[in-house]
Amino acid sequence: MSHKGNFKRLTLVATIATLVMLTVGLMMVYLGSRMAGGIDGYGQLLKSAAPAFLAWRLLMYALLVLAWMGQLRKRVVRWLKEDADGGAESLARLHRLECAVVMLAVVVEMYNLYAAWGHT
Repeated sequence: MSHKGNFKRLTLVATIATLVMLTVGLMMVYLGSRMAGGIDGYGQLLKSAAPAFLAWRLLMYALLVLAWMGQLRKRVVRWLKEDADGGAESLARLHRLECAVVMLAVVVEMYNLYAAWGHT
């Protein structure tokens, strides 16, 4: 299968996964606010569960890093090296993307800490 075919398939899978996650997230907020007696109660519930959510996110980050460094990155690099230039440009883009993802995670967690300290 060509890169173009792989890209279309990956784009479709990513779009469907995003829509499913958005739907599940909205359902969780709706059900949580109903069970907590309203949106204010739900906000208090989330605030009290912040340490557990931090532990959960850190675990997810660790699992993602292990999966990426374990096998996924090797497969992507192998796939990118099939390019006409040996994948040099694509590998540079991949490195920039990896750096951007790490920076995004750090910024999100810094904001979460800022919010947890009551600055929102």
